[in-house]
Order: sequence, then C-alpha cells, then structure tokens
Amino acid sequence: MPSADRVQRLLPLVREYGRLEKKRTQDSVTPGEFERWAELRATLEKTFPQGERPAGGERRQTLRLPTRMLVEYSTQGDLESALIRNISRGGLFIATYHTIEVGTQLTLLIRVCPGGETMELPAEVASTGVSDGHGHTGMGCKFVQLNAAQQQIVDEMFATALDAEG
Repeated sequence: MPSADRVQRLLPLVREYGRLEKKRTQDSVTPGEFERWAELRATLEKTFPQGERPAGGERRQTLRLPTRMLVEYSTQGDLESALIRNISRGGLFIATYHTIEVGTQLTLLIRVCPGGETMELPAEVASTGVSDGHGHTGMGCKFVQLNAAQQQIVDEMFATALDAEG
C-alpha cells in the first residue's frame, strides 16, 4: 500500500479516474478522455497492487480497488464465508483457502452495508490459487448475467471502494 504522502499526491488522480470511469460506463468519452482514462488506470494499477495476472494477459476492463467486505457464497448447497479483498466493476477477489474449480457458477451473498440488506450476485470462478498482491490467496470471480439492479449495486460498491481510496 502506498505511504500517506503518496496517497495525498495521488488523490487528484483517483478523483479524475473516478470521474472518467463513471463517464466511460454511463455515457461516452472522447478519444482523448479514453486515452487519459487508460493512462490513469495504468498509473493507479502500479500504485495499488493488482495481484497475479490471469494466463493470457489482463482481461479486466476496469481497475481493481482494495476493499474488505464479508461474502458468503454457495455452490451445490454448501455455504462458505470469506472476505472480499478487491473489487472491480466486472468481478472481485475472494481471499479463501476453499477455492472452487474454474468455471463453477456461484451465488455471492454480500451485505451491501452494515445492518443493510444482503444482495445476491451471480458469479463464475475465473481463477483459483492466485494472490491479490497483498499475500492473500484465493479465487477471482467475474460477475455474470447481472440484472440492472444488481449492476447498480456493483457500481455502488466500486464507487465506495474508489471513494475510500480518494
């Protein structure tokens, strides 16, 4: 994690990235704005470790941000509890020793805020036995077939993580 001084220097970049990310996903950006978004993403990915890259290179379309949220996930009726260590608009990293085979469909149960409702999000295991860049091993999951309400919740969780960094 970067030092407090470095975080202060990065604050304007995080805010600019957040503004462009929102515009990129909700409206459209000019070619210049897209170029700046990509530049900011690369800079922030160097600052906030992104963990191991999946085989075949980076497939993510959005920046992964550190977070700490409890999650329960179920497969074939078994329920496991774990900690989400980072999140993007397309998926998340779950720190756990109980990894599941790549390609397995999961239902993630995430409490949106303390004391708040639990949201069910469909996901698929994209990678296992990987690190989040902070020494935690687990599995990467990508969101699949989200409805509009679920995508809005994911966007809000990502924005909360982005605000926590900025």
